[in-house]
Formats: sequence, structure tokens, C-alpha cells
Amino acid sequence: MKTATRTLVLALAASLAAAPVARAGDPAPADVKEAIAYFDKYAAKAKDDSKYAELVHDLAATQEPAAAERIAKILTEDKNPEHLLIAADALSEFSKTAPGREAAGKALVKVLGQMKGADDEDLAIQIVDAIGKLPYTPGCLPVCEILIKSDSPWLMLRCVRTLGLLKDLHALPALLEIIERFPTGFKWPGGDEVTVDTGSSGDADAQAAEQKYNDQHKGDHKKGKPPVMFKAYVQELKKTVQIITNDPTINGGRALRAWMVAHVEELTKLGIEIPKYKGPTLKDDDKKK
Repeated sequence: MKTATRTLVLALAASLAAAPVARAGDPAPADVKEAIAYFDKYAAKAKDDSKYAELVHDLAATQEPAAAERIAKILTEDKNPEHLLIAADALSEFSKTAPGREAAGKALVKVLGQMKGADDEDLAIQIVDAIGKLPYTPGCLPVCEILIKSDSPWLMLRCVRTLGLLKDLHALPALLEIIERFPTGFKWPGGDEVTVDTGSSGDADAQAAEQKYNDQHKGDHKKGKPPVMFKAYVQELKKTVQIITNDPTINGGRALRAWMVAHVEELTKLGIEIPKYKGPTLKDDDKKK
């Protein structure tokens, strides 16, 4: 029965691929309705997570918007953590048709926007990964928002990786802010900030602030090689920025800000503003010295 069912669903998917492409919002074809009905009948009876995953991925194989919408309901209605991860992963498979990608991407972005800081980090990572795998470009800014707000290095890493897959210039302000906030790659003790007002144009203030921060916090961190996680994060940041800008020479915040200034007309046409420097800042007492 198991083999026969998989064969039937895969055959259905093959026939759909040859059929005219449906638009998002169109009524689901009768055979897709049957596939959804089959899922609804047997999903609740699945004895383990592997069987449940098989049913979800079989439904995703149709690549139909209606199937994506049904799987998306799992993310809002199911209470089983494993089912949520399975559903998010399955939605990443709707990459073969534009309507399916749109339906899956919208669902993922909606759930991501509803998630709070206390929500399950594993699910947030799975959703962010899925947006990148589709890829779903409208998910760029929602992923940027998660990146800016998160203090989880694992989630931040996956956000940066997904932004590299989306290749959207709208990600640059968030990436620049992240790079400039933590110029050495670590959070500074007590959250104290450092700013320097040199009165100069360009990135002189940013350079001075970074140097001031580095001088103040020499020896704060343990000697030796940085953790593997940190190295992977820094490498992913560099890779993503270079992909989005198509400039392999950018290797840090200064270079990225300079690139954005040089391309300000192009960015402005896209509605992208170069963010003000938000890195380490000087306390008022320090500014007087």
C-alpha cells in the first residue's frame, strides 16, 4: 500500500508538470483536491513522524498552490513540534512552479512575521532556510528583521545564508548594520557603545568608532582561535555581501558602506537607504575628552 500510494502521487505530480500552469488563487484541480483529501484522512492516523513526513512530502510533490496552503495550515494549527518542522521543510520544495513558490513563500513569511523571540528557534531556522531554498525574494525584508532582532548566532547565521540565496540588494542595510554593530564579531561587555564625531564626511566616523572600540576592549576575549561557529558566521557574512554586491573585494563594514555610497543612485531607485552608522558609540563623558 505504501509503495502504491507513493507511485500514485508521483505519477500525479508528473502529469501536473505537463499541464498548463495554474495561478495562485485558482481553484484546485480535482485530482489535487483528492490528494489533499487523502492527506487529511491519513495524516491524523500516522503512527510516527516518519510516516507523517512521507504524507506531507507526497502532498508537496504536486507543486500546487492549494497543496502549499494545506501544508501551511500545519504551521498554524498543529501543536506537534516535529510536524511543524516537517511542514516548513516541505514548503521549501515548492520551487518548480511560480504559483506554488508564491503560495509557499507567502505562508512561510506570514508565520515568520508572527513569531516572537520566545518562539522555537529550530522552527524559525527551518522557516528561514525554506525561504532561501525556494527562493522567495519577498521574504528578504522579513528575514532581515529577524537577523537584526535575534541574538542567536545559529539563527543569525541561517538568516545571512538565506539572504545570500535571495541575492536581493534590499538586504544590504541590515547586513551593514550587523557588521558595524559588532566590528570585532563579539558583543561588547555590558552593551556599552562607542561613537566618535570627527566632523568628517564618508565613513571616517565609523572607522574612528571601530578603532576606539578595539582600543577599549583589548584583551576582553580569550586568546586562541575563535570558535567554529563564529568563523562560519563571519565567512557567511563575507560571502553573502560579495554575492549580493557582485564585488569579491568587499571584506568588511567599511568596504560595504563605501560600495553603497558609490552605488547610491541605483539603491535610491530601489527605495534602499544607506543606514546611519549604528555601531559602538562613545559615552558623553568620553566625547569630552
